[in-house]
Amino acid sequence: YGQRMNRLADDFSTLGKRLKNNRIATQHGVFDYLARDMELEVVAVVQAHAGQNPSASEIIAIVETIKAKKAGAIFTEPQYPEAVGTTIAKEASIAAARLDPAANGPEQAPLDYYEQVMRANLNILEQTLGSN
Repeated sequence: YGQRMNRLADDFSTLGKRLKNNRIATQHGVFDYLARDMELEVVAVVQAHAGQNPSASEIIAIVETIKAKKAGAIFTEPQYPEAVGTTIAKEASIAAARLDPAANGPEQAPLDYYEQVMRANLNILEQTLGSN
């Protein structure tokens, strides 16, 4: 299992080096370690505090930051409504996608549930940000 997790970590790191755009916006700070390990630059965070949506003026500031920093995408999470993220993506003219932090899951999750979720995230990152 440890070898599989190391291989997964290596796959994320390798993808990070191949992405066409490594600048992203996120729902909140849940992906900070993943961003660090993939050398992604989180240019904006939608919710400074998890579960607390930004005000209209904060949304405008987020959109301006995303445009100025030329982020490639905004990533929301299935645990939160995606409306704010979708609106920001539309206003900033960038892609929006959902990444699952595996913060919760099915009650009878298979033993490889975390790996399945993270491999799906790996594919979403590559599809959304492109790779060389």
